[in-house]
Amino acid sequence: MSSSWLARFERDFFTTFNARLPKPRLEAPNPAPPNAILRFNADNSWWELAYIACALELDKTLKATVGGRRKERQRAKQEAIAYLQAQFPQRAPVRAKDTTRRSELCATGTIITRLRKDICKPREHLQNRHILGTLLTKPDVPAPRSVEGFLERKMDKPDRTAVLVWIRRLTYQPYRNSHPADIDKILSTALRLGHTPIVLGNSPERPLPRGATDLTEHWNEVKSFNDQLMLLRTLRQRGALLQVGVRSAALDTGAFMGIPTISIDPTPPTDRSGHLADVLPNYLEARQAEAIDAMEHLLAPSRVQIAFGWIQQELYRTVRTVQQIRRGRHLL
Repeated sequence: MSSSWLARFERDFFTTFNARLPKPRLEAPNPAPPNAILRFNADNSWWELAYIACALELDKTLKATVGGRRKERQRAKQEAIAYLQAQFPQRAPVRAKDTTRRSELCATGTIITRLRKDICKPREHLQNRHILGTLLTKPDVPAPRSVEGFLERKMDKPDRTAVLVWIRRLTYQPYRNSHPADIDKILSTALRLGHTPIVLGNSPERPLPRGATDLTEHWNEVKSFNDQLMLLRTLRQRGALLQVGVRSAALDTGAFMGIPTISIDPTPPTDRSGHLADVLPNYLEARQAEAIDAMEHLLAPSRVQIAFGWIQQELYRTVRTVQQIRRGRHLL
């Protein structure tokens, strides 16, 4: 399969589809002011750390600190400190009493503001998008054994046509949770179009259909933030074409890493809704029905792409064979 052809197809599709969807009437979150100190609360989800890390990379004046009071999250707190020290040795973690309120939201505002300014400067925009993807996981570092072992136990073999499906079941903002009926539609759509759904996030309320791969509650085995990032990177390298789910920090983290994303926006919209789609490539925010429609359009042509790539490969082999025969005859 031609990777450049597939990349162009994904870019053109998401641009066209985003343009015809109604945008939410919400202002983008305010960016963190210069020299602000962002605080990651280790009592919250690991994925919120991705916003802060990306904001620190885009704004070199920002600093970060780590907090959290729950005893069961002290290990997570220490791992967050180690991650920030490795990525930003001079700027994180710092000791500070005065930190920016709602730091993760301000970090999102910084990402949106910086990338939106760079859209008119294609070179800077491409460079910053590349920074976000390589910041979270270094491409030359192999996945740890915990990630490889987890995937070996859970997956039969690497699937080149997979769809990541995220499930959210939390008590915080329950209106954003995944609906079982919606998950069933997403899974059945992926299976019908010939792709293997890989289910991530919280455990489902209903049994998964035959053909789906269950990686839910993966954080019980893949525990550190870096290892969870490596898990996403490995799934992408093994052929995950797309990720689908309700709007969440985990979904946005995958988008930062370059995975084409369909985010199902809740009603009412959240204060982060409707903006990442304007500045991140291959990111779509839609209602449930529109998300299924997008899956139909994006995944169905994959069969054509596979056939196209196979035809290209066979033509190349035929040409090479003819050239070798002609060279052999010429030498004779």
